[in-house]
Amino acid sequence: MESNPSFGFPVSLGFNSRLAAFIRFDRNDYNDAGEFVKTLAFLLADFDERFGKLIAEVVERSRQIAQNTKLSMQVQKLLINPLQGLSEDIAKEGRIVVLVDGIDESSREDRAETKFREQLLELFADDKFKLLPFLRFVLASRPEEDIVRSLQHCSHIHHFPLDHTSPETTNDIHYFLTKSFQHSSFDGLDTAQKHNAVERLAERASGLFIWAATVVGFIKENIAQRLKVFTENEPPKNALHALTVLYETALNSLIDEQGDDDIRQNICTALGLIMANSPEVYPCSIDNLHTVTEYMNLENNTGILSAFQKLRSLVTEENGCYQLLHKSFDDFLTSEDRARRWYIDPKKYRVVLGEAMVACTMDHLDKADAELPEALSSDVYQYASARWLWRHASASYQQKEGAFLLRYVLRWMRSLDHELSGENWSAPQLIFGRSLTGNGRHDSEFMQKAITGASRLREIGAKPIVIKDFFNIMLYDAALAGKVTKANTDGQYTLEWEIDNIYMSVFILMAGGLNVYEEIVAVLDTNPIPPVVPLDPKTEMPIKIVSRGKVRMNHGSVEDGDEESTKGFIEWIPGYYDYDDGWIPDEEGEKDSEVSGDELRENESEE
Repeated sequence: MESNPSFGFPVSLGFNSRLAAFIRFDRNDYNDAGEFVKTLAFLLADFDERFGKLIAEVVERSRQIAQNTKLSMQVQKLLINPLQGLSEDIAKEGRIVVLVDGIDESSREDRAETKFREQLLELFADDKFKLLPFLRFVLASRPEEDIVRSLQHCSHIHHFPLDHTSPETTNDIHYFLTKSFQHSSFDGLDTAQKHNAVERLAERASGLFIWAATVVGFIKENIAQRLKVFTENEPPKNALHALTVLYETALNSLIDEQGDDDIRQNICTALGLIMANSPEVYPCSIDNLHTVTEYMNLENNTGILSAFQKLRSLVTEENGCYQLLHKSFDDFLTSEDRARRWYIDPKKYRVVLGEAMVACTMDHLDKADAELPEALSSDVYQYASARWLWRHASASYQQKEGAFLLRYVLRWMRSLDHELSGENWSAPQLIFGRSLTGNGRHDSEFMQKAITGASRLREIGAKPIVIKDFFNIMLYDAALAGKVTKANTDGQYTLEWEIDNIYMSVFILMAGGLNVYEEIVAVLDTNPIPPVVPLDPKTEMPIKIVSRGKVRMNHGSVEDGDEESTKGFIEWIPGYYDYDDGWIPDEEGEKDSEVSGDELRENESEE
């Protein structure tokens, strides 16, 4: 139940109404309003096979629609156009209800050109779904300013404020507290003490179940002292004041029990890290999060694990990741006026955590080859390296540690190849690629070239890549730049690439110093552990690579069951490309089409 007013479309929840979808925004998990229409389309398709067939046909015909940044366009193409023709048939079967909870927890941190949260509110304010009259939405949200402003004056939206001060709510909370104090944890209290506790706590709950539930869980860990503190507080003035007193009293109690105010900073650090961490890519246990703190540049790291343990009644664990118990706790901690000495700046801790994760990852990648497999299989490495919060690191840190980080690009890719698979592939690699190039410039011209070289990780796209792909893409870049020549040396047909990318030096090193394409590919096929990149400005550039024959450059889906066809890197090239003659032969060696270097570059830009 929401503790504040909610907004919703009118809905007849009778026997003929069916719940088709429940979408819940969560600040730590599903908080991107830009995913709403796609999620709704998926859930509706799963709910009714008629919907599923029509939506699937749209996606098959127009796969790019999911990438459109206009939510109104997504609704029109994915839902209204295909489903409008079913309105009469579906209406005979009853309304279809969609519950949308926690709109206030959708993120405001969005690019200026998309503003997905604002677009989502416009969908409902403009009654975009009226063309699907069989759909009814129930929206639940706290009355945040932008939500109220968008929805409160819409005649097609009925508002149902939830009254948390009604006698019924008070009685329900009283009953909840009575049942809670019957638990064996409170056997040390006699009947009169339990009755007194229930009466005084119910009076201070201000009709908020989250207040009552949090207090019960918190008191259980130290009944005598904590019950006394909460029952002796003055009754709050209103619901917001009740929540402020709840969290401030609980946190102050942790210090009072320790008898040491120094623990406050450790508790703030633990809370800040929990808020900075989220399970968007890889879930994190408290043990892993604590291990990462060893790499943090903080005055005192020694008491953070103890602080995590003290907070266990104020946090919740979901999918292996710790989160704050309730959004109201987050609201309290991020309000300087309310939290005062407990104020948490999430951006500060994202920086701290981001720098620690980078340091942790580099420390593991720096191990000797014999120790590397064990280091890279550890939970903490997989957590830190999969997240790559480098984008949150300070600019000064990126300047200082950027050169060191770039040395480990290939080792990181190799660990990704082994430790991650399936749907876990794309997110870490794209986060990493964007992180490396996020700030654009570097003081050193040489380092800027290294960053540019690594940026190909970002530009390849969302497909899984391995070290061999990175090698091949450098050859392709040279082809686009016209830096490939054909020669006949001593009767031997050769191709020669000029590679302006420092990372090619590693592939030569892995091939025993040979700059021959076939030798490098043979080594890469064994999937060895790459050495660190020698980021030495004295390295001669460009680096030359020689091939003894034509090079297979086919990429994309597996063809005719031949998995080797995925070893290349250019999806739209169907066969071999002769750089000198500028044509692509078919399987029998006949000329299939003329392709000039300019056309090759034009095709690449279109892709």
